[in-house]
Amino acid sequence: MAPRRLAGLRQAARVVAIIVAVGLSVIASDPELDAALGGAEEFLLWTWVAALFADWGWAARRAARNGEGALSYILSGLGIIDLVAAAAVPMAWIFGAREAGLWLFGALWLFKLIPVTPRLVRLVRVLTREAGSLAAVGVLFSILLFGSAAALYGLEGKDQPEAFGTIPRALWWAINTVTGVGIEAVPEGVLGRLVAGALMVVGLGVFGLFAGILASGFTAEVRREEFLGSWELVCRVPFLKAMGPAAIADLASSLRRMNVPENTVVVRRGQRGECMYFVAEGEVQVEVPNAPVTLGEGSFFGELALLEGGGGVRNATVRCKRPTTLLVLDVADFRALLARHPTLAAMVEEEAARRRVG
Repeated sequence: MAPRRLAGLRQAARVVAIIVAVGLSVIASDPELDAALGGAEEFLLWTWVAALFADWGWAARRAARNGEGALSYILSGLGIIDLVAAAAVPMAWIFGAREAGLWLFGALWLFKLIPVTPRLVRLVRVLTREAGSLAAVGVLFSILLFGSAAALYGLEGKDQPEAFGTIPRALWWAINTVTGVGIEAVPEGVLGRLVAGALMVVGLGVFGLFAGILASGFTAEVRREEFLGSWELVCRVPFLKAMGPAAIADLASSLRRMNVPENTVVVRRGQRGECMYFVAEGEVQVEVPNAPVTLGEGSFFGELALLEGGGGVRNATVRCKRPTTLLVLDVADFRALLARHPTLAAMVEEEAARRRVG
């Protein structure tokens, strides 16, 4: 089995084990369900806790072997998550938690899903990078809430003491109003209603700022990951390594990554071609009349569509022999690259001629 697929299966098994363990902790926290199962889930849960400690120790040992240092792992975010997940239930038991209340701490095991869920890791990176902007909007939001609460306390506190009689009550009203949970009271005075209206309108704008910052942060992070992935894959194509770093970076930003399942037809003979493909991982089979040709990592196909100016007819059908990662270069992007890097066309022509002769 391929290492990549094996790693994916291990990660999936890890996720399933965490979800099952949390499910068992929920069962153990219910006395009726616990009695129905005869307490068997508690044995499994304590076994799971032992496995968590073993996993934490094994990860520290692996970090030491890799030269990173066991202490570096222990003090890292991942190490802290693993330790908290492993020690939560035993520490609760030491401090007196028993029976149903003990396994409520099993909810902390869900934190172990963070390292194995790429999207959550991406979210953490986005929040870290956009922390300054988010903090600025948070300050603006705080000023809005406390300013509105203070104004309504002064304007409506005497007339509606239950809703605005104290700053905390007015603040609670402001939070409910701006989040749309439900307005418990409506200001009676004109000024109070103006403040409430401004709070609603400006509050929507603040939420829009939050959403905009996160959206732009996610977009930038996705682009960065795609660029780094394309750069890595471009560097695996042998003849492209001769290009300078600037040209490789330009090419990497123009490529689209495409993951293709096994036995999928990528191009079909007789179709018009508008792009070429680089094989970054996997294998494809070119079905030519005489004998099929297998192209592996570092090869490319469909180049005639670009060398002939685009729109050329495909002269062969290309099918993936196994799961394959392709880099796609459209003819429009290719022409733009030629304007900035004229040697690219010559490199593609030379490599194509060499492959035909070979």
